Amino acid sequence: MKLFSIFLFSAASLYALTLDEALERAMDNSPLIHKAKSNVEYAKTGELEAESRLHPTLDVGFNWQDSDETTAFSFSPSHYYNLSTKYNLFNGFSDKANIDSKELQTQAQKLLLMARQSDVKLEVIQAYIASLKAIKSIQTQEDELHSLERSYSDAKIRYEQGMIAKNELLLIDVQKLRSEQSLNIAKSNIKKSRSMLWRVLGGALENEEQIEDIKVDILPVEEFQLLLHTTFEKRAELHALYKQRDALHSEQEVVAGAFYPQIDLSADYILNDKERYAGTTLVQVKDQVQTKINARWNLYNGRADEAKRLGAAEKIIAQNTDIAAMKLDLEYQLHEAYESYYVAKSQIDVSKKMLESALENYRITNDRYEYGQIDALNLLSAQSDLTAARNDFNNASYDLFVSLATIKRISGEY
Repeated sequence: MKLFSIFLFSAASLYALTLDEALERAMDNSPLIHKAKSNVEYAKTGELEAESRLHPTLDVGFNWQDSDETTAFSFSPSHYYNLSTKYNLFNGFSDKANIDSKELQTQAQKLLLMARQSDVKLEVIQAYIASLKAIKSIQTQEDELHSLERSYSDAKIRYEQGMIAKNELLLIDVQKLRSEQSLNIAKSNIKKSRSMLWRVLGGALENEEQIEDIKVDILPVEEFQLLLHTTFEKRAELHALYKQRDALHSEQEVVAGAFYPQIDLSADYILNDKERYAGTTLVQVKDQVQTKINARWNLYNGRADEAKRLGAAEKIIAQNTDIAAMKLDLEYQLHEAYESYYVAKSQIDVSKKMLESALENYRITNDRYEYGQIDALNLLSAQSDLTAARNDFNNASYDLFVSLATIKRISGEY
């Protein structure tokens, strides 16, 4: 039975979810990414609509009329069919500018999709690490509880033999109960962290699915100014704002096209119900083709075009403000992540030394307690220090991993 349990544990470990697999699942299932992809496709429809204005239009129609009174040049009832086509020869370059604007908006949405994917990656890493922390916390808490249960069992025997006072036994009992409570909290935390991981994976996580631990390498990071330069060069959201600003410039050109004349070429094929004569004079042919060139130039429309031009200019000013604000925010975020990295890096060595000292201190304190040289309060203090040191040591490398991932996200490397 024991061998069978070991086999099951090994099989579960073999098929445990890795961080890379979790990232792949999130890319496939995250609603946020699906929405961002939909935004890209919607922006592409704007391109198609803008490009359609470079193509001719084709209409077909039917007209029937009946008049109470007729003249020599009107007939009742009568009807005709018409087939019309129209092509814009010149529109002040507004159509080309509109296409450019829509293409830039599509490019901006693609960049925002990349940004959303990077956000989801970081969220997955944070949730995955939180789950690993919770797992390690349960292990530490279980070890502490087992240790306290042994201490309580030994203390109870010593109390019954009259070797220690009752208050020492009660102190250990209280600490044991606190440890049980902490273990329950740790078990609740693993449920919460797994629920968070399930959410960022788009629901692609089974209830009993195990997750694999990660190996953390202490990697150096570039100097802050180099990272800041990389951030401004690679950050997708920032480049999306640039594209949106360029799109606004193209919108300005669309408005400027209204100040130029517009020239259209049109052709109509008209099929009447029949030929008609007034006496011997033909006044309505059976069918005919009419070709027209229409030119128009608006001289004044209440300054509506000027208002649109000024409005587009104000949008560009606002966009430049958003760009400046994002740069400030990114620099602030990078400062925070940069400091968090160095704090996390220093904690690894410190927490390792603390754990070594806490282990040795607990060993010595436990030996002295068994020999009756110290009371239970010192033992419990050493046990508490050991648990805290183990948690700090377990979390240190995870915190470093998250801080590195955060720097990569801010600098646009994800």
